[in-house]
Amino acid sequence: KKVLLIDVDSNMANVNILLNEKSKRTLLDFYNGLVSFNELIHVYDKGFDIIYGDSGRLDYSFSVNGRIEKLFAELQKIAHRYDYIFLDTGSGIGDDVLTFIRSSSTVILVVTPEPTAIMDAYVILKSLKHSGSDAQKYVLVNKAANSDDGLNAFNNLNNASLHFLKEGIKLIGIVEQDKTVVESIMGQQLLTEHFPLSLSARRIRSLAMNFQKKIHVANNNQ
Repeated sequence: KKVLLIDVDSNMANVNILLNEKSKRTLLDFYNGLVSFNELIHVYDKGFDIIYGDSGRLDYSFSVNGRIEKLFAELQKIAHRYDYIFLDTGSGIGDDVLTFIRSSSTVILVVTPEPTAIMDAYVILKSLKHSGSDAQKYVLVNKAANSDDGLNAFNNLNNASLHFLKEGIKLIGIVEQDKTVVESIMGQQLLTEHFPLSLSARRIRSLAMNFQKKIHVANNNQ
């Protein structure tokens, strides 16, 4: 599969830091008309391209909606090159995050078991519901103490969605707390490459396969 990852967190973009890569061109350069969209695409590995974001910058030449419209217009032109395009948004429920997810066909909510994280995820689901979004919605529970802890977090979110929004969500996987994740972050290395046999790496591979199956089924049912 060929994947494009775009770091669209305008305040705390960090994919380049996590991968120990120097981002010569960022989305800010594109928004400000300094480079073309294709010039942003960085080939990180075979089948894996990245577009880096910028951190702590407010000098955009477009509004939030203007930036997203400009980005999605370019994505339409290159979508045929990729099997999946992932937008890595910032955490929380800021205007830019909500606008990005309302514009997406598939939404993966990455949550932790903490009540505040569950509440943030519910607010996003509520926003999607009220905006009339027909996006496919999935949940990935991260940093769970164990599988039961992760499943309990998902059930709390799903039950709230069913009760108040009359809409269920799908679980694509649970990733437990694992010290190798911290080690990979500190070492600025890809977890699945440098700790391929770790619990987290095995969980990530499993949920990736699960996600592909769910997307395939959903697309066949459309």
